[in-house]
Amino acid sequence: MVVSSAPPTSDDGLVRFHCPGCWKRLKAPPAAVGKPVKCGKCAQLILVPPPTDTAETHDGTEAMTVEWQPEGEPLPAAIPIPIHRVWEREREKERQAKIDATPVTPPRRGGGNPLPYLLLAVGTLAAIGVIWYAVSLAHAANEENRDLRRELYDTKRKLDEYERTPPTRGRR
Repeated sequence: MVVSSAPPTSDDGLVRFHCPGCWKRLKAPPAAVGKPVKCGKCAQLILVPPPTDTAETHDGTEAMTVEWQPEGEPLPAAIPIPIHRVWEREREKERQAKIDATPVTPPRRGGGNPLPYLLLAVGTLAAIGVIWYAVSLAHAANEENRDLRRELYDTKRKLDEYERTPPTRGRR
């Protein structure tokens, strides 16, 4: 926790003071003097200072007074959030707001490099050509085999026929 400097109370009876981490102007009831409060902007814990008399600068704004420490109590360890973390949070909020505000558009079709598509088409046509050639070779081989099988069958039939016929010896 950090002790804030103690500016004066206002007409409404609230103690007004600044957060030492982000300089946000805070206010608290007089009953909260000496108690920790959390800054709404940077989440730093701050001890509410006691009210003091109004001290104004030449431009009419209130002047800051020296830091105050409750009597008899040691100051608790400060838990400040480094200012760069506050800035990072703000930037992250802004970035997220831009992302949320950006309309979602479908991806563009077309355009880009046509070479991969061309290679895919050529490769597909080449594969189809190789398959067609292999099928035609197989068909031709099948035709040739069919002719050879016919010849073999005819030869075997003639041989069987020759073997079935009794041999004739001369004329009787």
